[in-house]
Amino acid sequence: MTEPAPRLTRGRLALTAASCVLALALLAVLMPRATGVGWDAVLAALRAAPPLSLALLVLLALGALGASATGTAGAIRGLGLRRALPASAAATAVSVAVPGGATIAAGLLYAVSRRAGVSRADTIAGLVAVTVAEAAVGLLLVPIGALCLLLGAPGLLGPGAAAALIALGLLCPAVLAAGALVLRPAPLRRLLEGAREGLEGLGLGRVLEGRVDIDDVLDVRERVASRLRTHGMVVLGAPLAIRLLQLGALLVALHAVGVVVPSVQAVGVLVLGRLLALVPITPGGAGLAEAGSAALLVALGAERAASGAASVLVSVMTLLVPVVLGVLAAPAVLRRR
Repeated sequence: MTEPAPRLTRGRLALTAASCVLALALLAVLMPRATGVGWDAVLAALRAAPPLSLALLVLLALGALGASATGTAGAIRGLGLRRALPASAAATAVSVAVPGGATIAAGLLYAVSRRAGVSRADTIAGLVAVTVAEAAVGLLLVPIGALCLLLGAPGLLGPGAAAALIALGLLCPAVLAAGALVLRPAPLRRLLEGAREGLEGLGLGRVLEGRVDIDDVLDVRERVASRLRTHGMVVLGAPLAIRLLQLGALLVALHAVGVVVPSVQAVGVLVLGRLLALVPITPGGAGLAEAGSAALLVALGAERAASGAASVLVSVMTLLVPVVLGVLAAPAVLRRR
């Protein structure tokens, strides 16, 4: 197989550079507003962090890469961990460093899998399985975070905010359950046929002509279901393990700067940071995630400068190290034939 790896266009590179500048600008402006102290105090707290904490954050980032590669290898039949490891490193770097990079990351994994001799159907099914696992864990994480904030800081939220958190916490499992029902073979076929008929009724039938075959979609769905039946623990366990490692990184960062918060509150801070990281205007939500996490820590009673420093330290694990690992892995991925 000689599937070409997706390339970053000049436009995408320019957008990435602009987003990085925006991330730094947001961090420079929002962090003092979130913490109520200047960057000099935040940097002083960072300098006081022991070097061992940085080493632990790097190890946690390596663990997250291992979990991601294991999940990818389990999802894509025939890929193997040896090929999945550098491919996952490069894909993760693209997804966190490039706005909208998830599509490029998926294309990269597709190209590596096809070069490894994995069939097109198994590759697509594996990528769908990885996406389903990420979505499922993400949807379950929201109510857990909401519950932790409600239990860990009952006086922090007003009635309106508490009601919104409860509603959001109930909505996410409902969406997950509805998705599971819709993706059953019979409902999925009816949904696809209805969508096709609707487009044909609008005179847009040519949009799907020759591009989407319902039987092919159902075949991919069956392959995904089969893979999850045999490797579901690995595929679903990977994003869960990554979130636990990210929680470990937050706890390490908090300890490094002398912030002590109950574990239940730390989970709430983690969930908020991960949700803000999904905002696609900056790489990995940089600037927004750190400022939002710092603001919540301050609201929970943590020292202001240390809250900002802890939020920045977490980015070593979630952003900096993954990008460095991806850059190091890129030559091996691009050379692979």
